[in-house]
Amino acid sequence: MSTLCHLQNSTFEPRNERKNGYINGHKSEFFQCLSDSSKTPELLSVLVKKNKNKMLRFEKEQGFELRVCDLDGTVYKEQPCFLEYWKNLYLPKPTKMVVLGAIDDVPCLAHELQLVILVAEDGSVYAYEEDLLHKIGKNVKEFCEDGLLHFGEEVYPCGKGLKTKSEEELGKDPEIQRLWQSTEDFEDSDGESFEDLLDFLKSP
Repeated sequence: MSTLCHLQNSTFEPRNERKNGYINGHKSEFFQCLSDSSKTPELLSVLVKKNKNKMLRFEKEQGFELRVCDLDGTVYKEQPCFLEYWKNLYLPKPTKMVVLGAIDDVPCLAHELQLVILVAEDGSVYAYEEDLLHKIGKNVKEFCEDGLLHFGEEVYPCGKGLKTKSEEELGKDPEIQRLWQSTEDFEDSDGESFEDLLDFLKSP
């Protein structure tokens, strides 16, 4: 569970009464369309735009609601670079993300206390919290049932998706091999000064 906030034990009233209507989970046509299109980013984006600013109540009541919106309905509006960040910097491999909406007034470290809800190209659902991606549903159905109940259980920090070279891969790099060999040669030699080491490292 996340050390940032204990959502499972928290209940909060919505910021104010919404006038845009509510979507009642599994009973709604929106949910059925959402389930059908969740693995097709283009269709999901269209569905979100058509239902912008509607509120989705989770099946398991917890005091939080999803406000359906695209990126422009979040605190990151006019910052499309975040779509690239979410795609490339968190998960083990680049994964396209579509903004499903936002959950406001969440007691956590998210900017302006807003969690941005993202659907990955494989259909899994994530919540973005200030340099962290939380997996909150293996699919849209689970998310619509559980909301934020799985927040903090599976977390991906920024940089997780960056490829780093293992020691074995580094060993195949000719330049790295030369530096390692130079260091070994110096250790086996009678060199006694730092200048001697520099000479070894500079040698072809």
